[in-house]
Amino acid sequence: MRFRGEMLIRYFSHFDEPIFLYLDGRDRYPSHRKVRSYKFIDRLFVNEYRLWLPLGDATTLSGRVGNINTDIYLAGRGWRGAIPIKSIREHFREVDRVDSSKFPLSIRVQRMLYSNIIFRKMFRDSWMFIE
Repeated sequence: MRFRGEMLIRYFSHFDEPIFLYLDGRDRYPSHRKVRSYKFIDRLFVNEYRLWLPLGDATTLSGRVGNINTDIYLAGRGWRGAIPIKSIREHFREVDRVDSSKFPLSIRVQRMLYSNIIFRKMFRDSWMFIE
């Protein structure tokens, strides 16, 4: 969203259902689409879909997967029907303002490690299952 006024939308599905995105009630197509498949014991486990959607001057975002209207979740909060674009922009402005100098040393070290590309490559195919 910072560079070209586009928003990355990620969702996971085992099925290849068509997704419809609406800005202010009008159907919009993503500028880019990527699909990454994850396998478990040589069988498809889940697909990750990444869509870059140009926002322009839109005020609301809604979506549908197949024939089912979707609920949209951002940072643990859900919206039924449509989410105001203003809420999305405000959320990412708040995320950018995190001052990590006040965090405990252990958290700062973890943040440094997780942002390291070598560390991320070591664990990129790792899965964690939580019951």
